Amino acid sequence: MAIASVGVLIFFIHHVPESMRPYVATDRTASIKMMEMIGNLVVVVDSKRSRRLLVRFACSLRRECREALPDHRAIGFLDALYRKLLRLFEDDTVRARAKKSGDWMTKPIV
Repeated sequence: MAIASVGVLIFFIHHVPESMRPYVATDRTASIKMMEMIGNLVVVVDSKRSRRLLVRFACSLRRECREALPDHRAIGFLDALYRKLLRLFEDDTVRARAKKSGDWMTKPIV
């Protein structure tokens, strides 16, 4: 299932979240929700190139959150989400299981 063409997705990632990232990174809830959204996209996007772009954005978001957020627990939680996201990106089997089970954030990755 494709959610958008690669061109549309690349435009979206480069323009919308990138411009929002400095603001999102300063808010604990917004940064967690953004990381969850990126992870959910990694699960459903078929293009490896687009998934790689999403992972790069998640890495940038994580880096900026580490600088902007004073809450160490939030940073730890974001780090855990980022690790899950990387595992979903790297392992096709894990991504396929997550895709079948629904929202990857609420279920443990086995």
